[in-house]
Amino acid sequence: MRESDNMQEHDGKSMSRRGFFGRAFATGAVALGAAKILSSREAHAQKAPKQAVQYQENPKGDQHCANCQFWIAPEGGSEMGQCQIVQGEISPDAWCNLWAKA
Repeated sequence: MRESDNMQEHDGKSMSRRGFFGRAFATGAVALGAAKILSSREAHAQKAPKQAVQYQENPKGDQHCANCQFWIAPEGGSEMGQCQIVQGEISPDAWCNLWAKA
């Protein structure tokens, strides 16, 4: 079989089977990579459950949520705040193992 018999017309240009499958593989690899990046971004957007970070209502020495870099102060007169990386309402006097000095 001659190579010209294996070529197909594609936008006015000849393409061999090898070329076709090479492009198909490259396109699939790019799509797979993009899907992986998007799913990892979603994973980073999720907050950790309190039990996973050893959340406790009492401070650990001078370490407490209100002086942590991830603390989000309460609004509207509420005593409970939020955390950038831990789920749920957070006490300003609480502590977890992700504490980092603000």
